[in-house]
Amino acid sequence: MILKAANIKKYYYNSESVIKAVDGININVEKGDFIAVMGQSGSGKSTLLKCLATFIPIDSGELIIDGNQINYKNRKSLLETRRHDIGYIFQEYNLLEHLTVEENMILPLIISGNVGKAELRDKVEKLAGELGIEDLLNKYPGEISGGQKQRCACARALINSPQIVFADEPTGALDSKSSEKFLELIYDLNNNLGTTIIMATHNIIAASYTKRTVFLKDGKIIEQISRQNGHSYKDSIVQTVAFN
Repeated sequence: MILKAANIKKYYYNSESVIKAVDGININVEKGDFIAVMGQSGSGKSTLLKCLATFIPIDSGELIIDGNQINYKNRKSLLETRRHDIGYIFQEYNLLEHLTVEENMILPLIISGNVGKAELRDKVEKLAGELGIEDLLNKYPGEISGGQKQRCACARALINSPQIVFADEPTGALDSKSSEKFLELIYDLNNNLGTTIIMATHNIIAASYTKRTVFLKDGKIIEQISRQNGHSYKDSIVQTVAFN
């Protein structure tokens, strides 16, 4: 098991109420899983993703990644987990506009400080080839399309060979053609390379590319369905969304 969340909670408080963004969620993720987290706006899916990726500290419960229990007070251990175990693809790409595509890609490697120039070059060339962005390396984000930006964001998330890649509404800012290409890309990463992926999405088509879909409502898991032989996975997703 690559990730385990046991009864994790994340609440937000204001003067009038308590918002239970993540309310006692249990989830187990095996190596090579491809999981969609679905729910309406406000259901808690983005907050859950950020909690699982250690970006937001949980209020209670237990989070274990690659056999290590996450301790938010141990800053050094937390940073090591983020650098080596976690890759994150944002909806709005989060590319630095003053850096080239290649410079955006290698930023996590530079921060880690443990990769020599030759290894860095090998990683960039190999990953850029796999993602079809080898012709974009010297361009700046402002010079490329939305779909190309998302591929670059994917490359940055993968450059450190993380244990788990999180994708938060990765097709939300893409047109239908770019969205389809990106979904085919991450499907291949999971199916051919065994990359573990957890993706928050409201898109039924995006969810249909995964192996398992977890449905959230008011910060709780209300249902889970898995791809099975002899059943239409997409139809099951549609039906679950319709009745919830």
